[in-house]
Amino acid sequence: MKYIVTGALPYANGKLHIGHVAGAYLPADIFVRFLRLNHEDVIFICGTDEHGTPISIQADAEGVSPQVIVDRYHKLIEDAFSGINIDFDNFSGTARPPHYRLSQEFFLNLYNKGHISSKETLQFYCEHDGRFLADRYVEGVCPNCGASGARGDQCDACGQIYDTITLKEPKCKLCGNRPVIKNTRHWFLNLEGFTNQMKEWLGHKDYWKENVRNFMLNLLQLGLVERSITRDIKWGIPVPLEEAKDKVLYVWFEAPIGYISSTIEWAEKIGQPERWKDYWFDPDTRLIHFIGKDNIIFHALTWPAVLM
Repeated sequence: MKYIVTGALPYANGKLHIGHVAGAYLPADIFVRFLRLNHEDVIFICGTDEHGTPISIQADAEGVSPQVIVDRYHKLIEDAFSGINIDFDNFSGTARPPHYRLSQEFFLNLYNKGHISSKETLQFYCEHDGRFLADRYVEGVCPNCGASGARGDQCDACGQIYDTITLKEPKCKLCGNRPVIKNTRHWFLNLEGFTNQMKEWLGHKDYWKENVRNFMLNLLQLGLVERSITRDIKWGIPVPLEEAKDKVLYVWFEAPIGYISSTIEWAEKIGQPERWKDYWFDPDTRLIHFIGKDNIIFHALTWPAVLM
C-alpha cells in the first residue's frame, strides 16, 4: 500500500496562522508520522496556491505585481512550516512552468473528450474600474442562505456554490460600487456527465465524516450543473485555446493539479523523474487530502470529476 498525503494549498497572500496549522497541517503531519512509524510507503505533498483573485486583490492594494506577492508569502509560509517542524517531501507552488504545462494538458484532455464547452454568459462588470469582477472581486448576500459577505464563487456560511450573478446586493471589492451585468464567453466543465460515477464513488465513502458525505449526496440529488472553469483576469494560467487567449483557468480547476505537479517536482529533485508515477498511477495508492470545510466541494466533486 502506498499513500499520498496532501495538505491544502495555502493561498500565497498572507502569513500562516494557528488556525491553518490546527485545521489541516498538524493533523496531516501527525498522520504521516504515524504511517512512517509503521513503515508505510508515504509521500507528504504541499505547496502554495499562487493564482486567483485573493493574490490579485492583494497586489492591487499594494500597487505591485502578483508575482511579488507570491514570492513574499511563499517564503514566509515555507519558513513557518519549517519553524514548527512540519516537513513535506515537497513544498512547491502553482505559479511555476511545469504546473502551467500540466494544468493546460488537463484542460485540453477534458476539452478534446467533450467534457468542456464554451458559451456566452452573464457576469458582473464594474464600470468604475473597467473590468469584469471574477470571484472575490465581488461580494454580496448569499442567494441560498442570506448570509452577508458571500463571495462571487461560494458562500462560506453555507458552503454552497452558485451562479455569480444571483448574488444579492453585489458590490465591487475594489471601489464599493454596484456592478452592472454584461455578456462574456467562458468555458464550462460538464459535471452532470459525471453524476453516475460520482454516485458510485461516494457510495463507498462510509468512512468520511457523516456531514460531509450527506452534503455531497444532497448535491447529487439536487442535480449537478456545469461549472465555469475560466476567468476574466490577467493573473493565472492562460487557457490553451486561441479563441480564449484573454482568459485564465479558474484557480479551483488548476490548484488541485498542483498536488501532482508538486509530486513530479519531488521526483525530479530526488533524481528519479518517473518515480511520481509509482504513486499517482498505482490503483492501490490511497490519496488522502487534509483540507478545510470551505474546500469540500472542490475536493469531493470538481477534483474527483476531473480525475475521472
